[in-house]
Amino acid sequence: PARARSEIDKRNAFLTSMNWDLYSDMFVASGLLQKVSGGKRFSHDEGRVLAMLVLTAIHDVMKIQVFVPIVDARHKTYCGYNAGEKINDHDIALGYILEHYPTALPSFAGLNKAQQEPIRFTQGKMDFNMGWLVQAEAPPGPLFRKFRSVICSGGASRQDVAFYFVHWLTDLAGAEPCPQEGCEKFVLKFPSKVLTAFLNSFPFVEQLQFKSETQVFEEYLEWRWASYEPARSAMPEGAGSIAQMRLGVMAQVASEKILAAYHELCDDDREVLSVELARTGVRGQHYQRDVVSPGGPAFLVYYGPALLNKNSSSDALGVLGVLAEVLRQA
Repeated sequence: PARARSEIDKRNAFLTSMNWDLYSDMFVASGLLQKVSGGKRFSHDEGRVLAMLVLTAIHDVMKIQVFVPIVDARHKTYCGYNAGEKINDHDIALGYILEHYPTALPSFAGLNKAQQEPIRFTQGKMDFNMGWLVQAEAPPGPLFRKFRSVICSGGASRQDVAFYFVHWLTDLAGAEPCPQEGCEKFVLKFPSKVLTAFLNSFPFVEQLQFKSETQVFEEYLEWRWASYEPARSAMPEGAGSIAQMRLGVMAQVASEKILAAYHELCDDDREVLSVELARTGVRGQHYQRDVVSPGGPAFLVYYGPALLNKNSSSDALGVLGVLAEVLRQA
């Protein structure tokens, strides 16, 4: 088809600027690909790939209302749903079927146990939202607590965690299917910086097996600050440092204006942001570079990044004042 010059430029920019090793590394970590010795060639693990294809086919099936299961009296309860209740969360609903009625989905039932396990893991109640991490939207407690507990309990291998990430990536990529045009969602409509941040986040998340939620999140914030282009000034230390680092990630658009406006805030507003954005949401945990007095709760402001991005270019000081007031009133 005929394409506008601007679209051609976007496609070429994505092709030439993307670090393709980030994709292959994740696919290798998930077990979908295996490196062939003596070069950059790969072979497929057919069983693992089949499991991903089955997951892709079935993962949203419980969005069809007629399929939504009701917890059987024999099972009493399932992930917070009691006997007789409809499981309206489509991921939990699918998990229920996979656990108790796997033959209802022949493509899944036909897999061997090793192929079924990573699919079951992706449908577990992990309360993990990738956007909360790549946009620094959530404190480490709500972000990682459940996910870390699953990993540390032995409920997932490193391969399974990577498998989950690949599923998240392919699910997002296929949100607007263009089978003859490739993944236009990423190539034309998705900010490359955000996509790269997601791909780079996996090595941090897998550290949850060995480190606390707050340690992992702080190291992630440090990496985002240090890898920002063009290079920023020295990484902040002390009071307000975590607030600045989170705001710098939350504001994908005009983040430098947001960081400059932070220092122009009145003392009361700056103090609110400094304290509230440094709450961890995990009892007994605190950041190393910015220790606030014990207290809580820690708040997750839904669409906080969207608020900043929509207004940072035109009124960075004003939008920070609004965010401070939301946290103050909470």
